[in-house]
Amino acid sequence: RVNAGCARYIELWNLVFIQFNRLGEDKLVPLSARYVDTGAGLERIVAVLQNKKSNYDTDLFMPIINYTSNITGHKYTSKLGSKTDNAFRVIADHIRSLVFAITDGAIPSNEGRGYVIRRILRRASRFGRELGMHEPFIYKLVPVVVDCLGDAFGEITERADYVSTVIESEETGFGRTLDRGIEIFNTAAKRAQQSIKKIINGEDAFQLYDTYGFPLDLTELMAQERNLKVDTAKFDELMEAQRQRARAAQKNDSLMAALANTELPVTEDAHKYDTDNYDSKLIGWLDDGGFNDQGRIETGAEVGIILDRTCFYAEAGGQVGDCGIIKSATADKSDNAQFIVESTAKIANCIIHQGKVVEGSFSIGQNVKAIISKDRAATKKNHTATHLLQWALLLMLSLPFCFSPNIETKNLKLKTKNHNSKFRFNCEKIG
Repeated sequence: RVNAGCARYIELWNLVFIQFNRLGEDKLVPLSARYVDTGAGLERIVAVLQNKKSNYDTDLFMPIINYTSNITGHKYTSKLGSKTDNAFRVIADHIRSLVFAITDGAIPSNEGRGYVIRRILRRASRFGRELGMHEPFIYKLVPVVVDCLGDAFGEITERADYVSTVIESEETGFGRTLDRGIEIFNTAAKRAQQSIKKIINGEDAFQLYDTYGFPLDLTELMAQERNLKVDTAKFDELMEAQRQRARAAQKNDSLMAALANTELPVTEDAHKYDTDNYDSKLIGWLDDGGFNDQGRIETGAEVGIILDRTCFYAEAGGQVGDCGIIKSATADKSDNAQFIVESTAKIANCIIHQGKVVEGSFSIGQNVKAIISKDRAATKKNHTATHLLQWALLLMLSLPFCFSPNIETKNLKLKTKNHNSKFRFNCEKIG
């Protein structure tokens, strides 16, 4: 049988006879005319004409494979069970897709069709590691694709330089984290292999996605190679939580912009550097309606609380705002109001503690205690580390670079941009 897992038969061409329009599950309506749809791929037809058993052995793919062999030093043997040969085939297939898609206007990004392009390229980059390639090289295959198909598809010839530039830029960016990501995956896979269920946990898969840029399907592919599975349900849960944080941040940005010209009370925050808890007084709050300095905040309300004094650090300099709780300061057990602070922002000299009332209620003038999460110590250390890293880079590079930090509890990121120079450095030189 064709397409039944038997290598003896290969489907070269198929016909689909169309005569009904399906309405619902059990109703077929005859069409006004009958049609025959034919499916015949160019590659399969070429394989027949050139008497090849595989599409990849035709002159549509072999020039790409041969060039890849030359620059990697690995030999292609056209064997199905070979990991090396499989890497050749994946790269040859993916570079063709990338050339046409980017020529048509798609560019790598984190959304929509752009993310499909990014996934394809990153998958190809990972297979490049199977061939020992740790530097960008896929962009070098663009002219080979153009030589193979440019006569028939003139547009790829016209935009070849642009396509090469886009691919090289994306390769370079992902290459910085790919090797480290593979190390993280290997550690996660080792844990999974020692477990009963043989499943890579969702937290590891999400870390690979969020920190190292590994698309989930790439992690699943690498897991499959080791007869492992991935906890995609947990991954989806973490992904949704991230989306919610992003939506909350977007809502916060809109609120901040709307209040830019509103006169707000001043918050004294001099103690944000020397204590993790502070006695304060609630003097107002922000909601979708704007600033409020009268009334009560009831359980379930998602607002931005304003205190007369605070020890919370507002988002600034790339460091995320502090998280923690604000609770009633009275000893009365019946007054157990509690507000979870999810982030902290600043408008002029007013500190906004954003979050949700999870228990009880708060009123204007109420005495409260502001308590910062214990994780804050890690964020402070990362902030200090960012300054040290920036200092080391400036000393080493001796170039006018623009640094954009992102400092969180578990990690720090320092993005650099210099449009006039390309640079490389060894991390060991930093110290």
